[in-house]
Amino acid sequence: MDVYLDTSVVVAAITNEPFTARAHAVLAAPDHVFVVSDWTVTEVSAALSMKSRTGALRPIDRELAQRVFRRLLSESLERERVMPADFDRAAEMAEKVEPAVRSGDSLHLAVVGRLGVALCTFDRTVARAATARGIAVVE
Repeated sequence: MDVYLDTSVVVAAITNEPFTARAHAVLAAPDHVFVVSDWTVTEVSAALSMKSRTGALRPIDRELAQRVFRRLLSESLERERVMPADFDRAAEMAEKVEPAVRSGDSLHLAVVGRLGVALCTFDRTVARAATARGIAVVE
């Protein structure tokens, strides 16, 4: 089964936070092809920078997490391009008032929808929005 990992799962996998053990269990699941998008790459870098700026991640740990992510990208994750039509679909999703979804999350959902894969997220709001839009959510 192909499973798209959103940023919440990737960041938990490469840093030490409450969902780290869950993220490691997800990545250890057999028979899954794990997918991320260009947008995930951007958001992971931004999340690591934010953690560093707020003191939640030391600069050396940020560099290590970034290296681990690059290694995951090259060895364990399939990377999908974000297409121009994904932005249009994301805008349509973001227009809906309920369930609310942030613009960046709607872009993840648009990519997942185009690929026809399941979504793995630790963000309950994103999971609800995905389910409401007919996207399978796995843990």
